[in-house]
Amino acid sequence: MITDSQIFILLLLALVSAVLAIRLGKSLYS
Repeated sequence: MITDSQIFILLLLALVSAVLAIRLGKSLYS
């Protein structure tokens, strides 16, 4: 069973990983 807190943590991790991926991509392209 998934709780609201687990969903919030998953969304937070996804957001952080997305930001890191964008930063890495920008640093590689620059």
